[in-house]
Amino acid sequence: MPSTVFKDPGQLSSITDHIHDRWFEKEAIIFDKGKSVLTIPFFERTSSGWPFKKKKAVRPAGVLKIHNVATHTIRDTEEVGMYDFNELVYDRKSNRLSITTGVPIEIEITITAFEITIEEPQSQEV
Repeated sequence: MPSTVFKDPGQLSSITDHIHDRWFEKEAIIFDKGKSVLTIPFFERTSSGWPFKKKKAVRPAGVLKIHNVATHTIRDTEEVGMYDFNELVYDRKSNRLSITTGVPIEIEITITAFEITIEEPQSQEV
């Protein structure tokens, strides 16, 4: 997987461009405590209609990795399972990164240093 590393909070708009309107599943979020990395695989919808139907077509679009994670919280009041990324918001004072979504879920991450990687799937040529 080709990857892009972002180490400057000034690059948040570029990160958002990669993930905006992409989808992720709450249950697929993985925290590797030993490496202090929060991993969120994300995908694109390839079918029309609401993505929560039983027959949905999705295409892997990449993996968001947030490094140097001290703590993270996920509050899921809607419990729908799949959520769409809106943007990442970073508060330099508190070193807190928030993920905003269209379908409400609260994801807050406290980091010790800013480093985010986006891994993109290999292109499959036909």
